[in-house]
Amino acid sequence: MENNTLFFINIKTLKNTNQPEKIKFELCSIIPTFFLSKDYFKHTKDIQPFLDKLNLSFKDYVFKNRILLLGKFLKIILGSSDDQVLEYKSTICEIIFQYYEDCSDTVLADKNKKRNITYNKNNYMKELLLKYSRNKLNG
Repeated sequence: MENNTLFFINIKTLKNTNQPEKIKFELCSIIPTFFLSKDYFKHTKDIQPFLDKLNLSFKDYVFKNRILLLGKFLKIILGSSDDQVLEYKSTICEIIFQYYEDCSDTVLADKNKKRNITYNKNNYMKELLLKYSRNKLNG
């Protein structure tokens, strides 16, 4: 995830909240970020184990579209009772932290690979200056 700080501030706020309406509000900001992230779920089918831990199931056609899946999930969250919301909150916080621990190493490795690719050992600007400069620079 590109911006982990805001994401985890929202999760900490969620974890410290016990009011069902505020929990629903926080879940509506956390879950889309989590569902739509390719860092955690590369394929839409990968979201199914997450939903299984929450004892939620959808028909197969829902798993062909992340936005549809997200909409159905949020509809269930917003329509659930206060007790169910508290259960969802605790389970979702545990699952998100578990996914973060499992995926953080992979995400960091991917970022390091990108950095290694973009930063070349040779200094590109220096090469251009040497090649096209009127005053020859000492290399």
